[in-house]
Amino acid sequence: MNRFNVGYTSMTEDGNQRPTKRQKTSADANNFAVLNECGISAFFKGQYKEAQECFACAFRSLHIQTPDFTETTSSGSKTKEEYDEGMDIKVSPLPIPDSSTIELTRIILNYNIAQTRIRRGDYRESIVTLNQALTELNESNQKKKKISIRILHSLGYCYYRLRVNSRAMTYFQDALPICLSQTSATLSLAATLNCIGVIQFHESTPKSDMAVNVLRQSLELYETMSSSSTEVATVLNNIGRVYFHSAEYDKALEHHEKALKMRVDLLKKDSIDIAASSFNLGQTYHRKGNLDEALEHFTKFLDILRSRRRKRYADMAMAYRCIGDIHRVKGDLKVALQFFRKSVVAAESSPKGTIQPELTSSLTKLGSIHFDKNEHDSALQCFKEALTVAERSLEVDHPHTIATLTNMAHIYKHRGEYAVALRAYQAALERQERAFGVESVEAAATHSSIGLTQFHLNDFQSAFESYQKALRIRREVYGSDDHLEVASTLNSIGLILFKQESYDMAKECFYQSLRIRKKLLGEDHRDTAVLWYNIATVYFEMGEENVAVKMYREALRVERKALGDEHPDVALTLQYIGRVLLQQGNLDGAMDSFREALALERRRKSDKRALARILNIMGNIFLQQANVKEMMKCFEEAAGIFVSLPPGAAENLVVVGYNFYNLSKLHPPAAPIA
Repeated sequence: MNRFNVGYTSMTEDGNQRPTKRQKTSADANNFAVLNECGISAFFKGQYKEAQECFACAFRSLHIQTPDFTETTSSGSKTKEEYDEGMDIKVSPLPIPDSSTIELTRIILNYNIAQTRIRRGDYRESIVTLNQALTELNESNQKKKKISIRILHSLGYCYYRLRVNSRAMTYFQDALPICLSQTSATLSLAATLNCIGVIQFHESTPKSDMAVNVLRQSLELYETMSSSSTEVATVLNNIGRVYFHSAEYDKALEHHEKALKMRVDLLKKDSIDIAASSFNLGQTYHRKGNLDEALEHFTKFLDILRSRRRKRYADMAMAYRCIGDIHRVKGDLKVALQFFRKSVVAAESSPKGTIQPELTSSLTKLGSIHFDKNEHDSALQCFKEALTVAERSLEVDHPHTIATLTNMAHIYKHRGEYAVALRAYQAALERQERAFGVESVEAAATHSSIGLTQFHLNDFQSAFESYQKALRIRREVYGSDDHLEVASTLNSIGLILFKQESYDMAKECFYQSLRIRKKLLGEDHRDTAVLWYNIATVYFEMGEENVAVKMYREALRVERKALGDEHPDVALTLQYIGRVLLQQGNLDGAMDSFREALALERRRKSDKRALARILNIMGNIFLQQANVKEMMKCFEEAAGIFVSLPPGAAENLVVVGYNFYNLSKLHPPAAPIA
């Protein structure tokens, strides 16, 4: 049988050996060329395992040492269809030209085998084969720019799928000058620019401006070739995603709507890329607060997923979560709960490998809705299951496991199980510091949660230290005190100092926090009212009652403007104004404040305990004014409410009047009854 002339050499004049040009007969060419054509045919039918076997047989027919084409761990089935980002540059296996040399033939067959492995998800094996092809191409004297671009694109795609973006970027950047050097490579240049833009968008710190610039160059090139191509729609979709993550939602909507219109015109109605555009529009409308439009697009996304013969359960779980979130924001917790349950069921139906992250997210959402409904036991159970799933499939320090552990800690804290909550927060902090760094904003947030838990445990010194760590990190990260998280931390430190009776230092912290909030939120924001209230309370404790009343009245003004006259905070501040006036002996002024608070609580009809407490205080004021009739009316109503409270929640009526002689001296109107 005739074969390539591999072993024969000729001598040069300087005595060095070099290979002679390898010749092949028509019989040889027919053998491996036919096998290669059979592989190409199988490839286009989606029979990637069969295609790979054909290409490997073609390699063996060359009668030279062949690479290892043994079966990998892949099942041989078609890999999951991905949403099109334009990264999988759809190049087909190459035919072998009649004039092909043995070097070029080997390169083409390596490339073709790599394509079948890529389609089967064997990215690491593909990289080995592609690198062999690239090495042989570089070592040969042939300048085959077209196939070198294809090899570099395929290597970039494999590394992208393996999430090694830095290596992927290297290969796409290597392809760029080759594309620029060829006047006929406009399509390859547009594809390469798109790939570079997508990777810039996916970097840990997205280079959004650079990504948009590169993607726009790609878009312009594609549009010069065809104004209605699927590639144009893909790049429009990519640009929209960059704008979405940059919070430029109007620009994101503009590009996603164009992409969706083009895809609807060009693709089948159940196309996964139409679904992707619908989902992207749903996300964007959701962020803009257009809930009905968001729900419409999320529902379209879900309908397409349901209509497909091959169910994408992980994506269906995501769709159910998004729809559940819409109903949650709308306040329809019952419907939201139903969709989150569907999300869990869909995630549990996902193929092995996709189930874990989707199931973790779905269980977390289900736990959150139970928490919103004050079903803390059910919420905790969901979070525990989510943590078990996450720890079984993800790294210990994965953000999912940290978030779930933090959610559990929140519930323990809400239930008053502060010691258990503290341990959970500390475990989350250890993972955050490994995952994000000791000086990360995530660690600062957990330091704050730990500080609050320690505060509830009356461990004020430890709480102070935890908040100080949070403050130091936040100041370092934000580079300024002018940030709301800094303001919040200063307020928390002020509360601890107040508890420790360090009133001057507490007051200083509150004033700093007030300055920041007034600057960032305005003077009439409800959060500034909190600071006015805290500052007033410090002055009250310090005995500076006139200043305290002034500060409380400013808090009251802001609360009424920001929250309305019927808000419970208004009633609370009115009561504190009354307490200060009562302390000053201004019984009439105190009574006016308590009457106003009482009227508000009667209108609210939501907190009987608060109503009874106000009545109790008013009864004592009437006692001091010797108004026995009004005193008895207040005491009787208050006592009736206290007695009606559930067991364990009942309170006793408090009568301040046992020292009637001193009472008559302090308040002369009370002398007759004394």
